[in-house]
Amino acid sequence: MHKILSSSLSVERLTIEIAGLPESLEGTRLVQLSDLHYDGLRLSDEMLAEAIAITNQAQPDLIVLTGDYITDSTAPMEALARSLQQLHSHLGVYAILGNHDHYRPGFQTTVTHALTQVGIHVLWNQIAYPWGARVPASRLSRLLVSRV
Repeated sequence: MHKILSSSLSVERLTIEIAGLPESLEGTRLVQLSDLHYDGLRLSDEMLAEAIAITNQAQPDLIVLTGDYITDSTAPMEALARSLQQLHSHLGVYAILGNHDHYRPGFQTTVTHALTQVGIHVLWNQIAYPWGARVPASRLSRLLVSRV
């Protein structure tokens, strides 16, 4: 890990009250991992392993990965995907891409392929329903809009 480009792992635990949330979803645990920039400078293998361990210890219902898996090369993407394959949650792992993940032609395809090959659901102009019919789409959209 490069001392100038990286800082220590930051874990923030939040409890968010959502009015009208179905009772069956009360106590739901989500974990978000973002901006990994896995390139040999910003994120060490040790810190990545620590983030995965902390995530799994939380026993999340859902894990969301919110982009910038790489910085300016797709070379480390397969190794990163193999590590992220160790993430476990009840409803799966969902991902979206960040700006660095389609920084150059071909990046989007490479990143998407690496993640989907290890079972991570990559969303691109899609809506996922990991809770199924327990949260009607109309209710979900109101919840999401209220959080923006």
